Amino acid sequence: MGRPLKTLFKREHSEEISNPSDNRAFSQVAEVYLSRRRLLQAGTVAGAAAAFPFLLKQENALAKVVSKASGNLGKATTLGFTSLPVSTEDTVIVPEGYIAKPFYKWGDATGIAGNLPVFKTDGSNTTEEQAAQAGMHHDGMAWFSLPQGGNSSDHGLLAINHEYIDNGLLFKDGDANWSADKALKGQNAMGVSVIEVKKVPLG
Repeated sequence: MGRPLKTLFKREHSEEISNPSDNRAFSQVAEVYLSRRRLLQAGTVAGAAAAFPFLLKQENALAKVVSKASGNLGKATTLGFTSLPVSTEDTVIVPEGYIAKPFYKWGDATGIAGNLPVFKTDGSNTTEEQAAQAGMHHDGMAWFSLPQGGNSSDHGLLAINHEYIDNGLLFKDGDANWSADKALKGQNAMGVSVIEVKKVPLG
């Protein structure tokens, strides 16, 4: 596999690593995946060796591959949760012991005192109401730990980009009867939200 991903990552991204928390970096998760690939490769090599034992002669290249693969097996680790089977269900599925729960959806009131419009699924919220509601199509996100300068993953500000709008969902009549008011409502459903997030005990 060549050099470890972590070394390669640091060389190609010499600027400060953007994950100062205690969570594993992506490069470490990727290393686990690649370790699993090495395990499968080793199994393939072992099968070939059983079928063609003469290939294991010391001067043969396969013998060197078997030796290297066997050494890598002890380094393989697990991701720490049970793998999920392939599914076509239209829902979010998480491993046992984990919970997935939306907490800032399109149409959620943004928390302006005295202006907390209820989301209407038929697209009938007004332009003014949408201005006080979360935007559509959450996209890129950035986390800013609190207090400022810390590296907490339990409390911080989450910046969310609302990438685009879906006229068929945002308006009762979709693209029909276009107007300046519709354009403004669309603008109110795009942009950036910054919300405070804090981990609290379940219950």
